[in-house]
Amino acid sequence: MTKEEFAKGMTFLSVAYQKPLTADQVAVWYSFFENDSLEEFKKAVQKLAVSTKFFPSIAELKEAIAEDAIGMLSADQAWDRVLYAIRKFGWCQAEEAMKSLPESVQLTVNHMGGFKRMCESEDLEWRRKDFMKAYEVNKNREQLDYTTGTLITIADVVEKKKMLEGST
Repeated sequence: MTKEEFAKGMTFLSVAYQKPLTADQVAVWYSFFENDSLEEFKKAVQKLAVSTKFFPSIAELKEAIAEDAIGMLSADQAWDRVLYAIRKFGWCQAEEAMKSLPESVQLTVNHMGGFKRMCESEDLEWRRKDFMKAYEVNKNREQLDYTTGTLITIADVVEKKKMLEGST
């Protein structure tokens, strides 16, 4: 993304939030976003303009870009995918059901005891609440690490733990 393209996005935010920016501020911000694509940047700016009350920080804008880049679903969307998999595949086809789910959803389902256990639940409303809390924790953990420059998922942590346990 060029400085001029970036400046247009920042002007958009400046007007939307009625917060004037100096050329020096735009230059400093650009140093954090110069390697991001224009399309990702535009999507993040538009998303934040309609979803936040105050002018976003660099970290908030980076998180919005990261969320779009890694394709994280909202907790509601993730739960809808689980319900669809339960209805389509059921208990007998748990392996196929898990393959149909995005990795972030698979991790949360496994964290909650696996797909078969989800299917056996008599009260899915309680499961939904637990799932959504666990999914948000996983999602926030991934986003936070992504904004620091590295994406470390729970799967990475589990894999590293297995390696360490195997080497002792």
